[in-house]
Order: sequence, then structure tokens, then C-alpha cells
Amino acid sequence: LKFDPDFANAQYKLYDTRVHVHLLVPLTPLPIVTPRTMIRLDGRRILGIPSGIRLPTAFPAILSMDLYS
Repeated sequence: LKFDPDFANAQYKLYDTRVHVHLLVPLTPLPIVTPRTMIRLDGRRILGIPSGIRLPTAFPAILSMDLYS
């Protein structure tokens, strides 16, 4: 996440951390805008759980986040 000093603009980049840091592809920042900027994250990847292993009870398989709110 990146914010201007006056918070007039906000941007984000979302990298795939399964690749080595030195191999990351340069990304253009995406704006965080009204009324919402939704991203969806894989619950297994957030927790580092391999496929085939159950997620903890009540932890979502897909985590949706509104970066604007």
C-alpha cells in the first residue's frame, strides 16, 4: 500500500510470493478508489496450508477485503 502524504491518493500492488523476490515482475500500482476496491485472497495461501489439508474452522477459503473502507 502507498498513500500520498495528504492521503489524496492511495495505490496498491499485490505480488505472488511463491516466486523468488529477485524474479518479481514489475507491477503498475492499482488505484484504491471509491466506492470500493475489493481484493480476494486465498485462505490457504495466507495461512501457508497445502491443498488437501483442511482450513481451520470458520476461516474462509477466500478472504475478501475492501481496501477503500
